[in-house]
Amino acid sequence: MKKRARAFVLSALGLLAAASGSAAGLSTAIREFDGRDDYPLPAKLSLTGLYSTTGPARILGDGIVPFQVNSPLWSDGAAKERFISLPAGAKVIPTDTDSYAFPEKTVFIKNFRIDTVYGDSSSRILVETRFLVRRSGEPGDNPWHGISYKWARDQSDADLVSQASGENVILNVRMGGTVRGKRYTYPSKFQCVTCHFNRGILGFITPQLNRPSLADSTVNQLQALRDQGVLSADPVAGKPGAFRWAGLNEKSAPLELRARSYFASNCSQCHGNGPIGSSPGDHIFDFFHPEISVDQGSDGKNGAYVGKLTHQGGEAFPQFIFKGYPESSYVMKRMMVRQDFDFTPTEQMPTLATFQPDSAGLSMIKDWICSLGNRPGASCRLPDVQADGTYWDQPAAIRFSASKGRSAPPTLRGGILRVTQAPSAASGLPGLYDLRGKALVLARAGRWEFRVLTRIEPGIYLVRTAAGTALVQASP
Repeated sequence: MKKRARAFVLSALGLLAAASGSAAGLSTAIREFDGRDDYPLPAKLSLTGLYSTTGPARILGDGIVPFQVNSPLWSDGAAKERFISLPAGAKVIPTDTDSYAFPEKTVFIKNFRIDTVYGDSSSRILVETRFLVRRSGEPGDNPWHGISYKWARDQSDADLVSQASGENVILNVRMGGTVRGKRYTYPSKFQCVTCHFNRGILGFITPQLNRPSLADSTVNQLQALRDQGVLSADPVAGKPGAFRWAGLNEKSAPLELRARSYFASNCSQCHGNGPIGSSPGDHIFDFFHPEISVDQGSDGKNGAYVGKLTHQGGEAFPQFIFKGYPESSYVMKRMMVRQDFDFTPTEQMPTLATFQPDSAGLSMIKDWICSLGNRPGASCRLPDVQADGTYWDQPAAIRFSASKGRSAPPTLRGGILRVTQAPSAASGLPGLYDLRGKALVLARAGRWEFRVLTRIEPGIYLVRTAAGTALVQASP
């Protein structure tokens, strides 16, 4: 009885915390997060103050301001909503480029949504909410700290994701009448640092924000943010030539501008220029100095990504961007390759949290490389870029290595798992996991057959044997 009473009191305190956090906008627990492992973060998104109401018609908490960007980072086709929240009385000091000054305890929020039926926006659901909190520390410390919340499928609330490990999942998505597995990563705090240590917030800078506002398309978003008290000034007022990035599908914008904007938003977090970025491999995708980024640098290194020789790609890819020859441009290879079944990074770019090549982005970059030089005697083209869905996990695409002359994918019908490969030597059984990573209990039912001893629903499951890893679709 005492335990029940204590649980009731704790529950009531949680509701009070949610209510008090909502009334004043974001809770103190979020705004003062400093990245410590033992920091007491809210276990539920509903306790953060992001929304002042629950249910489908959620209302943002006080002081949380939405904004949009011109050239979004590719996130495997996820739809994203962006917000900023400042401490009372604080403002962001903007510049013409990307060196905004953010006050202590600035918080950025991003919602991620996916279509549960591919291409049908009416089927879209929330899968993640991320927070990025700015805190000062010792010189050289990372000023930005990330937090991730994982939404329940029924959209009732979202749970705090482990700061130490993050989480990799496979989400069921229907495409063309077939259920497929869409891989998704909820990042750890270490993965957040990877992108945000050098360049901070690449989505909240002048060329990204220089666009019509959400509320009134006749007003520039930067002016609107100033009027809302977010910015201390409008950095483009009286500057018709101010920097502005263009979206990849913005057909009215020059092709070169769209290409440079895409590289800036997707690559310059790591391949930046100057003290605000690093430049692995001497490939600098710096938007603000076109004289060193679009053309070969005078010393053969700095700023060269057109005509830059590359050794990683070998003879098949002699240059990083080969004018007129996209199929020989190493950047195309890095953009097309993606990770394997176990979420193990390959030589893909970007390196984190993407499992599908951006087919629209690849097509646009291909067109731009073609426009850079003539190709005598042949048309300028890239081998067909596969549609996004081609890279999704589906049982029909799985092929194990041959076993005694046979090769076939596993099947899971009527609670019976059948494989044609040797089970794990350690356990004598294959491994079967649901999409949350939970192991399901198996019992041997035959030489290659195993009965699932726990109730399973139709959907996609993960199978591991000594021969490899695959997905299997459960049938009644």
